Amino acid sequence: MVNYSFIDTEPGSYLSRSFLMAEYGRWLHPTRPGPLPIASCANISYRRDILMRLAKERPLEEWFRAEYILHRRIQSDGGVIWQSTDAVGAHEDWVTLSEGLHANGALKRYHAGAIAFGGPPWSLFRRCAYAAGMLVVPALHMWRLLCSIIPRPCHWGHFISALPVSLAVYIYAAAAEAVGYLGGPGDSGEHFVVVELELARK
Repeated sequence: MVNYSFIDTEPGSYLSRSFLMAEYGRWLHPTRPGPLPIASCANISYRRDILMRLAKERPLEEWFRAEYILHRRIQSDGGVIWQSTDAVGAHEDWVTLSEGLHANGALKRYHAGAIAFGGPPWSLFRRCAYAAGMLVVPALHMWRLLCSIIPRPCHWGHFISALPVSLAVYIYAAAAEAVGYLGGPGDSGEHFVVVELELARK
């Protein structure tokens, strides 16, 4: 898997810059080449032969609905996520804070519901434990983002200015993920398709 480096299509917009930092800050251009433990979702290249092999197990549409599960599966088979420095993608971002929060929340709830209810159903205890764990997830996201930014001083100012939006995204998404573990995905999958394909971006 090859992870792109990302730039903003609207660097003059505070919200656009901030959403990009919150969602793709770990892979912002310029990046450092090398293997990664975690990839971005929906904006990554795969080897075709790997996808064709996995398509025999389940439809690719199902794999891509919870893409980080696909990443983990490929990694468990010995695959590597490689950060490219010269494959640069210009990313469009959300126009309003509420739309960005809704999009992140829908994705996280869908992922949690797919994990907890998509296969053999998890026990109530396990679902409650994962939901409770979401209390520390915003801090974990912020720590991982900070660790990726520290070696790249060119992004320090961007990171600091985006803190209010980053925190809002991480807190809202963690709450939505907790709901997914407890109550399943609901209609979050359909909501995410709508926000991905129909909401205006810039």
